[in-house]
Amino acid sequence: MAVRPGDDDESFGPVSMCVEDVAHWFLENRLLLNPTKMEAVLFDTKVQHDKITTASGIDIALTVVPFRDTVKLLGVTLDSALTMDWHVTQVIRSCSYHTRAL
Repeated sequence: MAVRPGDDDESFGPVSMCVEDVAHWFLENRLLLNPTKMEAVLFDTKVQHDKITTASGIDIALTVVPFRDTVKLLGVTLDSALTMDWHVTQVIRSCSYHTRAL
């Protein structure tokens, strides 16, 4: 979903409704959605990051999920600008550690 600079919290309503539908499907299939373990991130350019005025998070399953600067998905750390800087830094740090351990 696209959020334009200056949009308010109401623009996240369709996303919240979609996650509510997923939570309902989980309950129908005897699964449980844990909103306390969810993370949310807004992907944008560095220039537009300052222009977007949003609340501290998005309402999902009666819980406010805070927006984060980075999220980890399948072992890849994605930052809000999709620059991969944080992921590359973590990979280099891990490689340096294992090289020194050898």
